Amino acid sequence: MSIDHQVRPALPPIRLRTINVQTRHTDEDGEVIQLSVDDDECRTPTSSEYKIPMILSCPPAPRKRRKVVLCKRKLSEIQFFEVVGRDEVESFFKSSFEFSHNIRKRPCPNT
Repeated sequence: MSIDHQVRPALPPIRLRTINVQTRHTDEDGEVIQLSVDDDECRTPTSSEYKIPMILSCPPAPRKRRKVVLCKRKLSEIQFFEVVGRDEVESFFKSSFEFSHNIRKRPCPNT
């Protein structure tokens, strides 16, 4: 660190734009006279073509969309069981059901 203080140059003065304030004057009758406004300002359009139209009737209630079926069953999948033999498939399921009914569950021993 140096002990010498460096003298910085003076900063330029801050320049601000002048603000145009719109004022209203009243004439002798008490009516308000509006002074001219600069055309540089942005304004909201107020003519009737820019206004939102009035709604005469309410829109209908929203409806749920239909579900789209993404995968349809092919006819070949349905015919598979008929070609293999319905008797064979039914006998398989009957045997598994009969076996499950014969099994008895043991009660849990109380400890």
